[in-house]
Amino acid sequence: MKRFRLKDTEDHISAEAAENGTRLTPVGSVLLLTRGMTLLNDLPICVVAQPMTFNQDVKALRPKPGVRHDYLPYLLLGNKGRLLSLVDLAGHGTGRLNSDELKALDVALPPEHEQRAIARILGTLDDKIEQNRRMSETLEAMARALFQSWFVDFDPVRAKAESRDPGLPRPLAELFPARLVDSELGEIPEGWEVGKFGDVVEQLRDNENPLDSPDVEFRHFSIPAYDDGQWPKHEVGESIKSLKSRVPPGVVLLSKLNPEIERVWLVGIEPGARAICSTEFVVLGPRAPHGRAFV
Repeated sequence: MKRFRLKDTEDHISAEAAENGTRLTPVGSVLLLTRGMTLLNDLPICVVAQPMTFNQDVKALRPKPGVRHDYLPYLLLGNKGRLLSLVDLAGHGTGRLNSDELKALDVALPPEHEQRAIARILGTLDDKIEQNRRMSETLEAMARALFQSWFVDFDPVRAKAESRDPGLPRPLAELFPARLVDSELGEIPEGWEVGKFGDVVEQLRDNENPLDSPDVEFRHFSIPAYDDGQWPKHEVGESIKSLKSRVPPGVVLLSKLNPEIERVWLVGIEPGARAICSTEFVVLGPRAPHGRAFV
């Protein structure tokens, strides 16, 4: 269940602190974040892969006899909606899940052999999701490196200007000019122009209140959804409590929240689909003749 594995952190306790009574969570425990769940609209959990400590915003859960440790995360996720409905907003602002209500929640518990089968099937799917995520990250890193080389450092142009082989197939190499010229931004390939980003995109500002369409299912593009694999949540209007930006087909979303964290979302929307996004995203549409991939 790699999707639930907690990444290591820079914060560690000393060996002395561990020996002086600091409580360590055993490997295999499930950590459940119980504060701020209303902000995330999610059920953040992870499986402890090495002994660790945690603060008061997290609960550590250990399965009792009759419950398999690899089934427990899926038992929690399967009851996500019911657990979120128990979040207490009073006095906490961002919401907190009460321990007593968590323990009192009625759940359906299959026999252990069925738990094993369920955990194995879902775990296999999670492993595949993780594999695809890593492959996507690798491909994205390759694309970034290629863009940097071709369109920022202009390596193929410099190679041709110095009569060197640019290392590209001939039809592709012929697309690059053979010299650099001066501009207000420094050297750029001959034939290129200097312009503004606003020449390439327009910001779309159409808003929608999902509560006006309580029974309609929306694709909800949010910061948590981006961070959790770049996949929108499917939610009905009555469950979305604030004004959102409308997301039409063919746009790019750019997060303006914590801009040091790069969040650029090339979203896929079919014509006719109802899609919205958090107002923390800027909705960018390409101006002709530029395409969305160029944006």
